[in-house]
Amino acid sequence: MGDEIVMAHGPLMMAGGLLLLAGLMMFSTGLLGEVLIRTYFETQDRRIYAVRQILAKKERRAASR
Repeated sequence: MGDEIVMAHGPLMMAGGLLLLAGLMMFSTGLLGEVLIRTYFETQDRRIYAVRQILAKKERRAASR
């Protein structure tokens, strides 16, 4: 009762389950990393990035060429 379905689709179902778990693990790792980075920078009152220099329109055109 249902053995034929498991035998026919078992390997594909296992692969799908493993891919689902791998995707969830990658998502949770990224979310955890984002929270940790935000906490790190907020506790030290530091910016995540800093703008070194703002170019004028002429300098932007010359830099893009």
